[in-house]
Amino acid sequence: MGALILSYSVSAQITLSNSNVTGITPGHVHAVMATSTGVTAPTTGANQTWDYSTLKASSTYNRTFLPWAAFSATAVLDSQPVTESVTKNMPCIKQNVYDIDANGIFFAGANIPAQGYSIAALSGNQNDSTIWAAQSYKIRQNYMKFPATMSSAWTSNTVHSLNFTITVTAFGVNKAPVKISKHEWVHDTVAGWGKVMVPSSHNGSIGYDALMVQRHYIEYDSMYVGGGPAPAAMLNAFSTKQNDTLDNHYYEYFYRPGSGLQILIIDYGNDATYSKPKAVIYDADNVASGIEEVQYDNEMFKIYPNPATSGFVNFQLNKNAVQAWNMTVVNPLGQLVKSVKLESNGDINSQIDMTGFKSGLYFVNVRDENGNAVASSKFDLQK
Repeated sequence: MGALILSYSVSAQITLSNSNVTGITPGHVHAVMATSTGVTAPTTGANQTWDYSTLKASSTYNRTFLPWAAFSATAVLDSQPVTESVTKNMPCIKQNVYDIDANGIFFAGANIPAQGYSIAALSGNQNDSTIWAAQSYKIRQNYMKFPATMSSAWTSNTVHSLNFTITVTAFGVNKAPVKISKHEWVHDTVAGWGKVMVPSSHNGSIGYDALMVQRHYIEYDSMYVGGGPAPAAMLNAFSTKQNDTLDNHYYEYFYRPGSGLQILIIDYGNDATYSKPKAVIYDADNVASGIEEVQYDNEMFKIYPNPATSGFVNFQLNKNAVQAWNMTVVNPLGQLVKSVKLESNGDINSQIDMTGFKSGLYFVNVRDENGNAVASSKFDLQK
């Protein structure tokens, strides 16, 4: 399966700025990891149509963004922990912080909770460990520099420090302070503009105006113990070296007006040609179906509470037919999890029984007696 390139008329080149792009709104976000097998790279250039509406979902993941006033009034913290490599064999857990201002959307730094790890697998001694006090760091790494349009480019060159103590009996080191100085170089170029489509609850989404940003990311670090460079023997033990390159990565991000989150991400690993996708992720939340059937007035179809915190979800629907309609509930993978026959006519007030189902985003679709789509909605199940 590939990206079908279509002819599509766009009246004007797309420009994204702080006037038409918002920051990340605090709340719950759902994304889908798609199968990359058979996916082809999008074409660069002007006035493209990138049709990824038939991507096959493989897994989903949820993220919760929280206001993070410790950084700024507009910053948000992604509460989902992620791993940051300290050396190739030593990770730490962090929570990323994102922000927006008149100059762009950017990675603003990270919050690092208190944590500790045994390093016996590296040193051979069960008493050896790393201990981390709670800390944070601030940087500015632009995801998009405003205004952004075709051929815009920007570079972020940042340094931040990670601090912990380490005990390595073999080197006579007991709770010695360690600083990892991490250098990150990122170069972004707007390589295309046009329309992008991703899967939606019904069918492929509508075509969204979007900029495609190609990103090259390089990370390298140095290690200091007790105020000086780490000894060579310790670096060898951790399979690292000073100015060691930990990552050399290539991505394509698709941004649309109105959202600070990417609608589509293509990860190429270390493929500098941007031609062989290794992973694909798309937004599962704020996409509208491109289905061409006449839709019922969704104002007459209400689901509440949303998010739903119990096993039952209430719904209201006005049904203007004697024949039975069919309501289906699907998860972001497109899997049918529930089907309900709607026999009554007129105003229907009922419930969807979701007891026993996992927390996450679910899509509800209603079709009439002829199979035509008449209503759709979604709810976030949190139990």
